[in-house]
Amino acid sequence: MTAIFDNIADALARLEQDIASGDWQARHGHLMEMDNLDVGYRLVTAQPISKKE
Repeated sequence: MTAIFDNIADALARLEQDIASGDWQARHGHLMEMDNLDVGYRLVTAQPISKKE
């Protein structure tokens, strides 16, 4: 489990560097100008059907 957290820490450190240097803005800045963004996440909910006896 520690390896997973190490990878997250490394990724966050890279993100922090990219934001500080402006690299993130250069690559992804167009996203900040969008009014909305559909990344495909959906939440589907259901309730069990009760059996009639």
